[in-house]
Amino acid sequence: MAVTQGTAKDREQPRFLAMLREDRHNQQAWEDFYHFYRRHVVTALYFLGVRDDLGDIVSEVFFRFLLYSPWRNDTSTLPDDGVIRAYLRRVARNLAIAAIGKRDREVALSIDVASKVEADERVIVEDILRQLSERDHEFFHRYYDSGYSLGELARQYGTSYAAAGTRLHRIRQKLKAAVDGDVKKVRSPKY
Repeated sequence: MAVTQGTAKDREQPRFLAMLREDRHNQQAWEDFYHFYRRHVVTALYFLGVRDDLGDIVSEVFFRFLLYSPWRNDTSTLPDDGVIRAYLRRVARNLAIAAIGKRDREVALSIDVASKVEADERVIVEDILRQLSERDHEFFHRYYDSGYSLGELARQYGTSYAAAGTRLHRIRQKLKAAVDGDVKKVRSPKY
């Protein structure tokens, strides 16, 4: 099972991005933009533990993209797909933290883990990730850092979509166990 090398930039860019770069008033392109990136935003919010206010926060993410993104006035400078995904995930993360903070002031474990990914605290998460097998570590980074979808990862690793989803779920369980201090559950078998 060979893993194809490449980055998110190597992927084909969605057609609607080119349409938006040419005409920022193209209604169909904006609808395609929303439907394409909505699943990425929902996935990010779900990982962060947002369940109750999901629809409201998803709408707010796209609203803020239109109002506050660096490309709001000049869509001809829209970046590639990976940069847009990362920007939308960051907005979703910030809104999720605010929503959870307002609701009960108790920060969920998944938000705590996600916030540790910031600058100097990323070292802690990297130490936890090093406890995973090399394959799980790479899988995690490709999904969360490079922005690959589960379908893309399934093709790269020669597995089904469901198997890729199960693998990601198990990696999250291992990370949660590591944060909770249960090191025995973190070690992965060698493939």
